[in-house]
Amino acid sequence: EECTAFCLDTLQKRVIVGTDRGRLAMYVCRTSVVAGVLSSHDNAVSQVAFTSSPQLIISSSHNATVLVHEDAKVPGEPCLLLRRIAFVDEVDLRSLVLSHTDLIVRSPDGVQMWDLYEDVATGGVGGTIMRDIPGGEVCGPTEESTVA
Repeated sequence: EECTAFCLDTLQKRVIVGTDRGRLAMYVCRTSVVAGVLSSHDNAVSQVAFTSSPQLIISSSHNATVLVHEDAKVPGEPCLLLRRIAFVDEVDLRSLVLSHTDLIVRSPDGVQMWDLYEDVATGGVGGTIMRDIPGGEVCGPTEESTVA
């Protein structure tokens, strides 16, 4: 299993890692102890981002899915999956950023914007429209979920 994406939290104390198998995990930088495990993607993780206000972990995959997790309030507690956003057509999501409340993703078809608070697509340049897949789930650290 290989690391395909990673980022630091805003305090630079934890690293969030995505793998070629779609798994996401959070580690304490100084100790490499697993600080949390998040819901997985169905395909390789292409990007991971952490936002400070609100504290969200956002990841994208090569099968056109974006996961939005709320950071755990206490280290080791579960992260809540807030949103699972997908493109209607499966495309390779190549990058993502947050601008205030808008999630902006880039694919080969163009750039798409999604308002995370209003839960609607707000526009884009080029092809495909995103859709939200309802159903949040709670996920947290487990013994068998360490990323090698």
